[in-house]
Amino acid sequence: MDINNKYINEVQLDEINWKNLVGTYHKGEIFLKYYNDISSGDIKKLKEGLEKIEVEIEHQDTLWPLTPFVMIFLGRLLTSAQQHFEENPDDEEIKFYKVLAEKILDIFNIVAEALDFAKENGMEFLEENIYPKMDELLNTEEMQSILEEDFEDEEEYEEVFYEEVLTEKVYCSTVYYTELVLENFKDIIKKLENNQEENIREIARKINTIL
Repeated sequence: MDINNKYINEVQLDEINWKNLVGTYHKGEIFLKYYNDISSGDIKKLKEGLEKIEVEIEHQDTLWPLTPFVMIFLGRLLTSAQQHFEENPDDEEIKFYKVLAEKILDIFNIVAEALDFAKENGMEFLEENIYPKMDELLNTEEMQSILEEDFEDEEEYEEVFYEEVLTEKVYCSTVYYTELVLENFKDIIKKLENNQEENIREIARKINTIL
């Protein structure tokens, strides 16, 4: 297992400096609040949390430095759901896990389509365009320009991101590592193609068609 796959498989939530990442509208530390919501066991909080996560990691076919890191933990939750389907298919918590799996697969599908869009539009994964280690995205010089400022509105935040942060290397690395994270969970997505829930089966098949 190479260093980046090892990182994807082993990194813990508290080992990531979330405040050094940026999403569509907020700095990366906002993910911790949403993660608590989706891990609460409450279906309403789960849905609301995942909806907020979705808009932070993909916007109009653009992925953000926050995206691959969030996808690691969504993938682990998806893995937990799949294990629950196999081991405890009839328990009282199964509805929660069905919603969890469907909503995370929805997000994975949106991200997979954004990856496809990037590649169709000439994204080249040249060695010089990719940080050798995934965690280097946590400490780029470009990111500091947005992390150290307080923004009055979303437009100002986005303007700084696109003009100062979104270098070719940052974006190519974001796309490259997002795809690598998805590939790490491909076997789980494949298993979900046989799920009892039609929506889960269909979304899982769609994702694997893109990957």
